[in-house]
Order: sequence, then structure tokens, then C-alpha cells
Amino acid sequence: MHDLARNLLPAPHLIKTHIMKKFIFAYLFCMLCLSSTLMAQPASVPNFKFYSAAGKEFTKASLKPNTALIVVYFDPDCDHCNKQAAVIRDGIAKLADVQMLWVAFPATAEAITAFGRKYFALQFGKNVHFARDNDYTFDQAFGYSEAPTIHVYNKVGKYTKSFKKQEASVADLIAATK
Repeated sequence: MHDLARNLLPAPHLIKTHIMKKFIFAYLFCMLCLSSTLMAQPASVPNFKFYSAAGKEFTKASLKPNTALIVVYFDPDCDHCNKQAAVIRDGIAKLADVQMLWVAFPATAEAITAFGRKYFALQFGKNVHFARDNDYTFDQAFGYSEAPTIHVYNKVGKYTKSFKKQEASVADLIAATK
């Protein structure tokens, strides 16, 4: 009887190998699903919650309705982010009908405010808003982003285009809001 059982059951090392293969497959599948979720760009402006320098919540409800939106993920110390801000500042008159949300992490409230005032003193708080991603949720809401990344939504809140790790011209941004 003992020999019969031995012939019917796989060797213990084969069982461990089989279990390990299933575990690795399940782990890789979960990582693939998670990464595609983080990289997926939402079709419309997603729900989000960031914080102003003063600590006040800034959410989707804080946005002006029926207004195109440019969301910029940035770092105040990033050279490309500073160049992008200068390009937008120089063409800000052409973006008067667009609202912008600049979101940073990691950065102090003071650094974000200084960046905002340096480039957008007159528009700060009007159609240009600055916020901090205290809860690390930007990627979950807008898809995986590295500074600088720009996500553009038209007047009805539909996603139109992203500019990732590149500087966008004001003309490109305006075209993307249409």
C-alpha cells in the first residue's frame, strides 16, 4: 500500500515547485493589474483631493464648471518644471479661459507658494491654483506621472492629451483644450 501511495502522489519537491510557480504567476499578474491601473489615463477629470499651501482642501468641486483644465504635476526644484512655468507665464494671456492646477509632491508649502508667485503672481488663486499631494494620490487619480507631466481636459471635462517629461508650448496646450 505504501508503494501505491508513493506512485500516485508527486514528489514533495515537485509540489513545492508547483506552488511556487503559481505564487509567482499570481504575484506578477497582480503587479501587471496594479501598474496598468496606475498608468491608465481617466477619460474625464477624476475625483481628487489635494491641499493648498494653507492646508485647505482643493477637490474636483473646487474647479470652475465648463472651463478647460490643465493639470501640471511638478516639483519646484525641477529645471524642466521651471522652464515649463516660464513658457506658460509668457503666454498666460492666451490661456485666460483655462484653469490650471499645479500639483507638487514632495515639496513644502513654502516652496510651492514661492514657485507660484514667481511665475503666476497676478493669476495665483484666480485661474491658476497650486496644491500639494499630501496623500500620494496623484498617480491614482491622473495616472502615473513624473515631473513635469501635463494632463489636459476640455471644457466638458473630457481628457484630451498628456505631455509627459517634455515641455509643451502654449499653442500645444491651447490646441489640447479644444
